[in-house]
Amino acid sequence: SDLDMDNPAHINTWESDNNLKQIAILDTTFVATTENGELLVFDWDQDSAELTATIDGRGNALDITIDGDFGYMCLGESGFWKTDISDPENPEELAVWDINVVKCYIFNEAAFVSTMDNRFYAIDTGDLESEPQLLPIEGDIIDFDYPYWHTIDDTRDKCSPHSLYVVGQTLLELIYTAE
Repeated sequence: SDLDMDNPAHINTWESDNNLKQIAILDTTFVATTENGELLVFDWDQDSAELTATIDGRGNALDITIDGDFGYMCLGESGFWKTDISDPENPEELAVWDINVVKCYIFNEAAFVSTMDNRFYAIDTGDLESEPQLLPIEGDIIDFDYPYWHTIDDTRDKCSPHSLYVVGQTLLELIYTAE
């Protein structure tokens, strides 16, 4: 398609019987979670979205992402879920990790996740039996007494140099110790 990401435009609107909370799109697969935790899988294009499958609710989805043929859901106390969505009409739950995940980032077959208690873990999503590995991060990345958090005044000039250093050192450690 000829979408201009620098000048977004309204393409289409479609009705849904569900109150969508989180969405993720990759190619022609669109996944969404509802307020009761259902995972909805759609086949979509710029003109329409067709609901192809629904997986029963598991909890409140705090984050969702797609990587290749897989959808990942961060369901807080209900865990971190990996679902095969390669066949949008027949999604298959593959694994659940019992960890209170609120946010995730997928890179290759690794999930980097943050938890409600402000800890960070790496999970080998290629090994469905793997255990989350606590990342050795010293200090808090986000100061929760930070008055600008999630406001329009939360800008780069308010970042702590120490926090940026800690994040950088953690990334270097991960890069140089990865197998």
